[in-house]
Amino acid sequence: MSNLGNRAAEIEALKGTKKYTWGGVINFLQDQQHILNEHETEWIIEKQELQSKIASLEGELRAQERINRDLLKRIKMLEYALRQERIKYGKSALNEENDGDQMGESKTEDTGVQLAKRKAQRHRDMLKKYFHNLIIGY
Repeated sequence: MSNLGNRAAEIEALKGTKKYTWGGVINFLQDQQHILNEHETEWIIEKQELQSKIASLEGELRAQERINRDLLKRIKMLEYALRQERIKYGKSALNEENDGDQMGESKTEDTGVQLAKRKAQRHRDMLKKYFHNLIIGY
């Protein structure tokens, strides 16, 4: 009897479970396919947005690199002009002191160059510091 009781309980339990139909299975699969298509579409859209953002950032990077190169060229040009002015000023200042002494002229050139180099180094360091602060500010 206990064997029959167990079977009856199993039958009752099976009756309580849902029975699947072909139509229900197909509807379920279609719903899952629709959900997967939505996720794929969202992923594609997100990928395109990220690719456009990457392209935009790369463009900004190239622009900043061009600006950096241009500024470095300008700094070098200004340093050169400053050196030339210092040499010119150093020569004129020393020429006034020596008043045409032949040995003084060669000494003047050496002194002017040395003076210009020392001043240029200080100003170069100052310009580098300024340029570095300018870059970090962006």
